[in-house]
Amino acid sequence: MFLATRPYSADLRHYNIGRETFMLPVRWRKGWPIILSSGKPIPFTVNKPKLPADPAVAVKLNGDFSYTEEFDDPKLAMSWIGIRTPKAPFYRLDGGALVLESGAALGDKSGVPAFIGRRQQHHIATVSTTLNFAPIKNGDRAGLAAFQNDRAFLFFGVTEIDGKPAVALYVRKNATEDTLIASAPIAGGPVTLTMRADCGAAAFDYIAGGKTVTLKAGVDISFLSTASAGGFVGTVIGPYAYAP
Repeated sequence: MFLATRPYSADLRHYNIGRETFMLPVRWRKGWPIILSSGKPIPFTVNKPKLPADPAVAVKLNGDFSYTEEFDDPKLAMSWIGIRTPKAPFYRLDGGALVLESGAALGDKSGVPAFIGRRQQHHIATVSTTLNFAPIKNGDRAGLAAFQNDRAFLFFGVTEIDGKPAVALYVRKNATEDTLIASAPIAGGPVTLTMRADCGAAAFDYIAGGKTVTLKAGVDISFLSTASAGGFVGTVIGPYAYAP
């Protein structure tokens, strides 16, 4: 077992999913373990030994997979994580819904954001959620966040801009302030948000009032990669809420 990465460009630091655990056969040469010959790339898959089959799992954690979280269990699974350790709970599970109270703003290292996410495990991935949220003042936010660190993240969701509710996409690219990429007014009611990632780019769709709209496509999200953001922890994506 060893650590490695799956870059999506010639720059080997371009990977948004962080450093991962790999496993390959080992052979010994003059007392030293050899995994691969020098310069040989890591194969994407290899034939596994003929071992007894593992018991079936409720949620796959490797390969291509999909899952839906209904939030109807008594508590969140261990695969859901947050940013720093809260002094008091900021969420609750209520009748199949995840209810978030406001915490610190994303990027504010002095507090804990109301953010619950799961690690992005595929460069090509689709993440979607439906929320009920009515902003009451400028800056109120609820939706999806993709977080790499406190200076590299994006927010896609419902907010209030100039006194009116809107769907908006904000990014923070190795900076201390957000940049508005796109926004569109909405009338209110439930909104379904979808982020479609494809390596270093993404598209952002929403459904409001029964109409499906692409807010913005071809958005550069390589700023979430190690090449831009540094580190190797990868991106965490999930629901986020904030009220200033």
